[in-house]
Amino acid sequence: VYEAGIAMIDVDNFKLYNDVFGHRAGDVVLETMAQSVKLHTASGDLLVRLGGDEFLLVMPGIPADRLYSRLLQVSEAVHNTPVPGYTNLQISISIGGVLETAVEQADQLMYQAKTHTNMVMTEMMLAQSSEQENELHARKERILIVDDSELNRALLTEMLEDDYEILEAANGQECMDILNAGSDKIS
Repeated sequence: VYEAGIAMIDVDNFKLYNDVFGHRAGDVVLETMAQSVKLHTASGDLLVRLGGDEFLLVMPGIPADRLYSRLLQVSEAVHNTPVPGYTNLQISISIGGVLETAVEQADQLMYQAKTHTNMVMTEMMLAQSSEQENELHARKERILIVDDSELNRALLTEMLEDDYEILEAANGQECMDILNAGSDKIS
């Protein structure tokens, strides 16, 4: 299993840096924060700016028992890094982190795509496919099998269950009760 630590990082009170000290100060805060994060993460880790003051940190192969301590180390390092030209500024960040098996999931989706060749498969498509399958199941015609032999009902059910929603009755009275309760819903 190939795991990766995934963290969302947000600069606390970033709007205040811009409003009080100006946009140049905000830019320097972002640059300083990004450099500090890069200095305190592994060489294979990836920091991506998502927009504004939000960043995504991807830490491939980090052990689960190291994720929290690594993110805490990053947070402390950023907090202790001076902002060049703004000695009275101190950066603080908020971090949310998870351990993901994204590569393993992507590999599984790739193998599903290979069953059709030249196809792209994503989690979203898999969820939509599952929803469509549920809708198809919901649209199956409903039939009623009436037989006093449990074995006969079981055999017929097994033969027809892929194409029909099956209801069973063991005798005429059960059949009439089912029909009276919802005869308009039985094909």
